[in-house]
Amino acid sequence: MAAFRPETSFGRNRDPDRVGCSRVGGRCRAIRDVVEAEGATERHVEVRSSLTVGSQFVRRLSLIVIFLALAGCGSTAPSHTSIDEKRGTYRGVGIGDRPEQIFHVFGRKPISGTAEPVSPLKDDFVDIGGATVISSPCKGSLPGAGRVTTLRYDHVSFLLCDDHVYALIVAVDNARTRRGVAVGDDLAEARQSYAALSCGKAPYGEGLLGEQPSYPYCGGKLRAARWLWFGRDPIRSITISTGRLRT
Repeated sequence: MAAFRPETSFGRNRDPDRVGCSRVGGRCRAIRDVVEAEGATERHVEVRSSLTVGSQFVRRLSLIVIFLALAGCGSTAPSHTSIDEKRGTYRGVGIGDRPEQIFHVFGRKPISGTAEPVSPLKDDFVDIGGATVISSPCKGSLPGAGRVTTLRYDHVSFLLCDDHVYALIVAVDNARTRRGVAVGDDLAEARQSYAALSCGKAPYGEGLLGEQPSYPYCGGKLRAARWLWFGRDPIRSITISTGRLRT
């Protein structure tokens, strides 16, 4: 009797689709089919893995884009250097506002009376070329009556009449108007950007040997209840007021 051999055909008449076929438990499956199936499974896993990584990347990128878009659309706070000469504001607060609105942006400060300077705390009025006269809407108010007060910060001050801002002085480096003229620029920039302003010399104090000291400025009326002043050259301060600014 011939010896038992598993039905694995490597013979001359082997079926090419059944190369390496072994009958186990009544089933016969080509080894090549198994290998191809395993290869297909590996490729499927690789493709699925790549798709998963790609999807995660796209999802994350989309979230970043959405976040940046929302941040850009939702950001309406004025910058630390923005002066709006039309509205009469610096960093979003100014003419017409009450002290509480100023406190919200700059912090709480004691309100100064008429006995103190109106210039910012760390700036000398003459050094920054402030407007010699800043007209107040509190006409005929008596000194010390409390109607005219000032909120003074390091490099900006707000002048108030009856607890409402009527003028502000900004001496912050690089503080810039809507037309792009900033503290630190040459005064010629203000002259070119604001044709309605007149430029000249603002006298102050008493000089030696009869000479009147002065500093350069450009100032004038932009529209009704809006006056603008640039002091010194290069510009050291920008003043906005509801009333006349003059030497």
